[in-house]
Amino acid sequence: MPADPVAQQVQLTLAALQPPLAAVQFLDAPPDGFAEALEIQLQTFANIIHIPSQFFLMLPYVLTVVVLAGFMELLGTDFIGRFAGRILNVHPSLLPAFPGLHAIEQAVEHGVKIIGVTVHFVDEGVDSGPIVLQEPLELSYPARIVEIEERVHGVEHRLLPRAVRLIAAGRVRPDPANPRAVLVDDGD
Repeated sequence: MPADPVAQQVQLTLAALQPPLAAVQFLDAPPDGFAEALEIQLQTFANIIHIPSQFFLMLPYVLTVVVLAGFMELLGTDFIGRFAGRILNVHPSLLPAFPGLHAIEQAVEHGVKIIGVTVHFVDEGVDSGPIVLQEPLELSYPARIVEIEERVHGVEHRLLPRAVRLIAAGRVRPDPANPRAVLVDDGD
């Protein structure tokens, strides 16, 4: 197998969702409570080093979504192309506001009254992919970053599993009229 430029030093976690058969892949550790929220069992393969993207094609699972949680690096275009429309990320702001690193700190520095969490599909940009779900949180000042982070993490741990469940159920699809948007049948 040739070397792959998108090889990463990562921890890989697989989860089989039944029914229907689907898979969730983490390129880093899943958030606390993720498996419980989805009501699934996780199989963890720790310390897998330099995983070429071809490895994902050999897995005995149908890959429905690649989930990034706390993954703070850009993925290569080969990887994004291979899993286009199936890579999901969670970000601690209401995108498109405050993309990239230190989103909470940026929001506090700007004195925003509303912060939030966004689950979005990954594209070649930084936190620029189509938005799947968002949830706002009100801020009051003086604002302590640690307290805001705890509140944001609570929302992330609810919103990300919800997005994965919706995708696995086929209730998220691209908007044919607008490539920047997705349609979500969120009958929850």
